[in-house]
Amino acid sequence: MKQFWIILFIVFIVLGCRDVFEKDISEKEVGLLAPADSVETIHRTLTFVWEERDGATGYRLVIVSPSFERTELYVLDTLVADYRYTCTLEPGEYAWAVRPENSAYEGEYSRRVFTVLDDTEEEPTEEP
Repeated sequence: MKQFWIILFIVFIVLGCRDVFEKDISEKEVGLLAPADSVETIHRTLTFVWEERDGATGYRLVIVSPSFERTELYVLDTLVADYRYTCTLEPGEYAWAVRPENSAYEGEYSRRVFTVLDDTEEEPTEEP
């Protein structure tokens, strides 16, 4: 009987350790730094930057087009260990979101929208 309690104790420690050692970030968000909300840019290669969150070991970055409410294209869903990520996008409307994560908890998403303009279109010329 003593062995049963020892084994049960070890199982409890092994399964419960991550919750004991990981910080609860389940209600935490990150501040999004770039690109700014509703920005319009001709740059196709963008670096997404957010604030680091204490207790996070990674950040879930999601990019969709044209919006989260009306997603037509799921562009990216990745776990990033750093607080920045660079990628190249085609012209269009996009929404992006980031949440902090660790092995035990997932935080809340922070969201923004932006537009990549088509820089190949020529501006209309005025006719006399």
